[in-house]
Amino acid sequence: MLRKALCIRGQRIWVSLILDFLASGMSVEEVLEDYPGLSRDDILACIAYGAEMSRERYVEIPVETWRNSYAEQGGLQRRS
Repeated sequence: MLRKALCIRGQRIWVSLILDFLASGMSVEEVLEDYPGLSRDDILACIAYGAEMSRERYVEIPVETWRNSYAEQGGLQRRS
């Protein structure tokens, strides 16, 4: 099943990608360095969207399992 991913306005950058970067420990400044087409407001909008989506349903994600799965896959790769 093909699922459309929500992108940041005027970009082809997925909101979920930005949230994954932030969740992995990247700072807002690091994301902005890697994606100069984004603004701080874009990042805040991603966070607000994530917060709103979390109100609609509960998904349990064990922290250690999440960290281990990303570590096994080589972690999130920063764009160079």
